[in-house]
Amino acid sequence: MKFITLTSCFLLSIAILFAQKRPVRLGKVTKEELQLSECSFHPDANSMTLVSYGDLHFVYNDSRDRFQLKISVHERIKVFNVLDKDVANIALRYYDPVDGASREVISNIKGFTYNLIDGKVKKTKLTNSEEYTTRLSDYRSEVSFAMPDVRDGSVFEYAYDITSDFYGNLYEWHFQKEIPVAHSEFRYTIPEFYNYQSNQLGSYVVLKQNEETKTRKKSQVKRQGRAVYFFKLFNIDVFCLFVYS
Repeated sequence: MKFITLTSCFLLSIAILFAQKRPVRLGKVTKEELQLSECSFHPDANSMTLVSYGDLHFVYNDSRDRFQLKISVHERIKVFNVLDKDVANIALRYYDPVDGASREVISNIKGFTYNLIDGKVKKTKLTNSEEYTTRLSDYRSEVSFAMPDVRDGSVFEYAYDITSDFYGNLYEWHFQKEIPVAHSEFRYTIPEFYNYQSNQLGSYVVLKQNEETKTRKKSQVKRQGRAVYFFKLFNIDVFCLFVYS
């Protein structure tokens, strides 16, 4: 009998940091990113995530007289070899029940593909006609799109917002992916009258609990009744699939 286990090869430590600049801006790719020829910590990779960034905060919906979560996500990907063609096919799943008022909504999808041609950057925009919405079940829907003009050496990025009625549970952030990740960062801003406990899943992250607790206290600031936290992780290797017989 064969057993398949999914586990991580290697992860660096996670930290909670304060007041860091946004690590990526939509539409601002660099020639260094376009000229990158391989992933330094996983040279055999056909593609890698340059930056994965999420920003969670609370918004108040006046018409519904309640708080909602808004999560802004930005992903920037480097393609070394288009043999990894699926990396440019994006599928975003969300909770969308047929019955019931509480749900998630994905909106504001934007994206660009960049190619370096004769020393100049060619920028191709993702259009709305390339986006498709599919109902997967009575509870789940999916928005999918294929990034345009992806070839060897391309950099592409996409960003979107998730609005969620489920503020009882904060959004899960996945630092590790099926391709290596150079920089993953998640920020969340919490109103002072809410208290949440963060839980880490996965035992391959090296955590320095004492240092983390001390940093956490320093990272918490009150600005108009809010507390802001940052999580960062660098050079995250891929999930490895091991088959045992």
